[in-house]
Parts: sequence; structure tokens; C-alpha cells
Amino acid sequence: MSRNPNVHYFNMEHAILCFDPGSSTLLCRSGRAGKKKLWIKKLNGLMEIFAIIEDNKRFYIACDSGDINGQFIAMQKDTGITDWFIPGKSFLHLLYKDFLYLIFSDESGQYYLLKVNLKDGKSVWYHPVDRDLNEYVFVDNKVKLNYLSGKSEAISIRTGKPAR
Repeated sequence: MSRNPNVHYFNMEHAILCFDPGSSTLLCRSGRAGKKKLWIKKLNGLMEIFAIIEDNKRFYIACDSGDINGQFIAMQKDTGITDWFIPGKSFLHLLYKDFLYLIFSDESGQYYLLKVNLKDGKSVWYHPVDRDLNEYVFVDNKVKLNYLSGKSEAISIRTGKPAR
């Protein structure tokens, strides 16, 4: 497969995803070499894909459509069909114990840590975080939030409420 310098390539476990920002299209090619085209999908209004994570069923795609706008899309690996999406901009997202956790900014510029159900994309809980959040770490049944300011806090994985 020859590489186009204007296209962004994401090497996944068993596929290569190719995003062309000029046409806002996402192409999925099978295998590590990406020889067979599986599907292509138009992603209207999205300027950039900055990260993709995956599980055995879906690609989870963080997309930008501006400084504070974007979408987080859950897409079926084999067909490219969108199962669900969350409007807004995602940062620091990961899969942990059958849930998706992501730092999210809404249209008003507020930041949250979201715990999301993988099946339907619905928020289990959300917790407001400061803009200078640097990392979050899972320890026992808590999420420890560490900020650049030196502040830290712990919240319950189950409820999203402050934990000791």
C-alpha cells in the first residue's frame, strides 16, 4: 500500500485506518499490511482524528472539528457503522474493566472525567475536573486525578464521587 502524505494512518491490531482530512473520509483496510479495503465512511465536518483505541468489537475515535469542538465515535470494526457518538472534545481516553473513561470538554469549555458504557455510549457518571489535569491513575477501586498545580484527588470508580 503506497502512502499519501496528506492522509493520516493509524496502525491498529488487525487493520489500518486511513483518514483523509481533505475529503473527511475514513478508510479501513484489513491486516497489518492493509491490502484489502473493508469499508470507507464519510465523517462530515471533522477536520482531524487525533487518536483511536480499540477493543474486539469497535474502534473508538477521537475527532476534532475545531479548538473546542469534536466528537468521540464508537464504530463497528467490521462494517464501519457508527454505534454511538458523544459530541464534544475528548482527551486522555482509555478502556478499563469494560468501560470507557475519558476526559471530555463540552461546548462551554468545562472539563469532565466520564465513565461511559461501551454498549450504548451513555454516561455512567461524570466528575468535573480542572483544566490542568495531567493524568488519571486507577488504584484499587478509585481513580486518582493528578493536576499540574500539584493538586490531587481520588474518586470512586463505581460512583464518580470523592473517595478516601
